Amino acid sequence: MGASLMESKGKVQYEVIRKKGKRRLTLRITNDARIVVCAPLGYPLKEVHAFVEDHRQWIDKSLQRIRKLAPAL
Repeated sequence: MGASLMESKGKVQYEVIRKKGKRRLTLRITNDARIVVCAPLGYPLKEVHAFVEDHRQWIDKSLQRIRKLAPAL
């Protein structure tokens, strides 16, 4: 596994998990609306921020969809 770090950029708070042997960035949103970015060890945090910003529209849509489902559960 890797270390995790909570980052806040604008109004988006996300967890960065660093993994040995990982080759690319991945972004996922959990069922409890947490945003998780997995990154290779040593990957620049500045580039992780840029990756999250580039996917901001997808993140916002996904969070809205999860929040709509949450009251039904």
